[in-house]
Formats: sequence, structure tokens, C-alpha cells
Amino acid sequence: MQESTLFTGSVRENIVLGREGVDDAELMRVTDLSGAHEFLGQIANGYDLRLSDRGEGLSGGQRQAIAVARALAGSPRIVLLDEPTSAMDAQTEAALIQRLQIELKDRTLVLITHRPQLVSLVSRIILLDKGGVVADGPRDEVMAKLQRPRAVA
Repeated sequence: MQESTLFTGSVRENIVLGREGVDDAELMRVTDLSGAHEFLGQIANGYDLRLSDRGEGLSGGQRQAIAVARALAGSPRIVLLDEPTSAMDAQTEAALIQRLQIELKDRTLVLITHRPQLVSLVSRIILLDKGGVVADGPRDEVMAKLQRPRAVA
């Protein structure tokens, strides 16, 4: 989600994106979770706001909130998030992480991130470097290994 892809159409259409069963209640639920509802409630057209390709006119954090809502819509068992907070301020990111900890509790999350704040969302870390796995294991174990100073040769 580093570059949140939005399409020409309404905010609603961008979140639902052809999924069946995403009614207004589900739309409100996922936008509350992502933080998008907060700013959409302040915009005249709200969920019917027409977006151009790439969501021009919205901040990077707002585009990410819409993309996170799309990823959560319909409660998929597996959720893939790629740098979901890279354009969000620290306060917005912390609030989103807190909500996602509850929302994703019994689901599989595949998370691509460079941000240590997001690691609290996962139970297992697979750390890649230059195309190879350099660490794999429970979150706390991998984080402890990363905190140890490396021996200087």
C-alpha cells in the first residue's frame, strides 16, 4: 500500500470494488476501522465523493485509509497490507494499529513494512534481506535477535 491505488469513481465504489455483500453497515464498519470515516464525514459528498485516478485531492494518509478500508471490506480471512501507514502521521498510525489489533485477532495478516510500530500486529516475523530469509520465528524472538549488538570482526 505504499502507493495506494485508487480508481476513478466514488469513495464508496473504491472501497466496495465489486464485492458482493458490502452494505452500508459494512462500509461504515471498515471506514471506522481505517480512520476514513473521520475525514469523509467532513467532506460535502462524503462516500459519494468522486475520485480521479490515484485519488488526487486527497492526502497520502487519506488515500491509505481508503485502501485499508478496501482491504478489510467483507472481513476476508487473509489480509495483505503493504506499508499501510507510510503516509500517516504518528497519531493516526497509532490509532489504526490499536483498532487493527482487535479487528485482525483471529485472521491471517501478511504485512510488508519497514515500520517497527506495526510489528505488534503480527505473531510471526519473516525478515527478508536482498531476496533471502535472514530471520524467521515468533515476533518476540526475532525482535530480541535484532536488538542484540552484532559482533565486530
